[in-house]
Amino acid sequence: MFSERGIRDTLVAMTVGQIAHDAVTTTADESVIDAAETMDTEGIGALVVEESSTVKGVVTDREIALAVAEHEGDLSGVTVEDVLTEGTHTLSEDDESIEAARTMAEEGVRRVPVVDESDSLVGLVSLDDVVALTGEQLGDAATVIEKQSPGYEP
Repeated sequence: MFSERGIRDTLVAMTVGQIAHDAVTTTADESVIDAAETMDTEGIGALVVEESSTVKGVVTDREIALAVAEHEGDLSGVTVEDVLTEGTHTLSEDDESIEAARTMAEEGVRRVPVVDESDSLVGLVSLDDVVALTGEQLGDAATVIEKQSPGYEP
């Protein structure tokens, strides 16, 4: 993947859509118990909340855990909307991949929904995705350094 163009050029060449993965969705009126069961079944820590085919927010396992304390363990009447962080920022699938890390830092979040030009959900990009991409690119950069610097040993 990496060429001698440099790490920045490689990061820019990748889009958010290329590093995003499929998102599991829920609705605002679903119970947090059902949402937690979905997260458990899917082995994930967040669900994208959709309303009328648009992203309304993201609900995380952390928000559900905090709701347990707030509601003293009785989540029987608590819905996703009750614990949802609204106003979730989204990224366009055509945004440069470097925008994912920048957005996460600015918003203080680990996951950002990715949408297409009509604002329909196409995936979710996570901090794990950004770290994996960065690690891969740094490994490729090290290979170039080793090839261009005979005798170099890390």
